Amino acid sequence: MTKTITHEAVEPQQKGSRVLRRAAERGKATPAESDRIVRKPELFGIVGMSDTSVWRMEAAGQFPKRLRLGGSACGWLLSEINEWLAERAAARG
Repeated sequence: MTKTITHEAVEPQQKGSRVLRRAAERGKATPAESDRIVRKPELFGIVGMSDTSVWRMEAAGQFPKRLRLGGSACGWLLSEINEWLAERAAARG
């Protein structure tokens, strides 16, 4: 006999969900969302630059510094990346 497995939608946790809904309604990022860590593959998709370009700009102080997560893992704070992008857009004129 085979069992049928169904996947039910998981409801978000009730604690704090009102705050998250209100922030989403206002179009604002929540602290947990804006300060999450972005790893390299996602970073490259966001900024549209190569690993070497990011490394060179970071070394020159023109890009947010990476966070060492342990071992060879690293990441960047999404809030810092978004701030950097906003500065670049503003400098465009």
